[in-house]
Amino acid sequence: EPELEPEKVHKNENDKGIAVEHDVPNRLSRLNDEGNEWLDMGKGSFSIARDTDTNKKRIIIRNQMGNMLVNSYFYNKQKFDKFGKGIRFMAVVEVETGGKKEMKPRTYVSKFKPEDLEKTLQKLNKAAAES
Repeated sequence: EPELEPEKVHKNENDKGIAVEHDVPNRLSRLNDEGNEWLDMGKGSFSIARDTDTNKKRIIIRNQMGNMLVNSYFYNKQKFDKFGKGIRFMAVVEVETGGKKEMKPRTYVSKFKPEDLEKTLQKLNKAAAES
């Protein structure tokens, strides 16, 4: 069988108001609501982006189909820690529970290629310090 090319992450047309400052492939996991199990959310694209209107920075993580998994602004004193081959962080995201949407903190781990890990961690800490 022929070897298939890796899938590219498709960007959304709604991304016209953002400037991507850092973009690397990743595998995302999220801690469940009980805090006892990591849920695999798949592979995709991890971006640090700046809103061109407000200059606020945010984390945007998309899966390979281009669907947004995380869209969260940086907040003051946000922490990013090495966690195995990845970076663990908390982000405040919109969650739908019982038919209503609300903002909730969620804990994530993004795993990166070894060559992307340190640079991404530095950029995350810098963006959090500037928020």
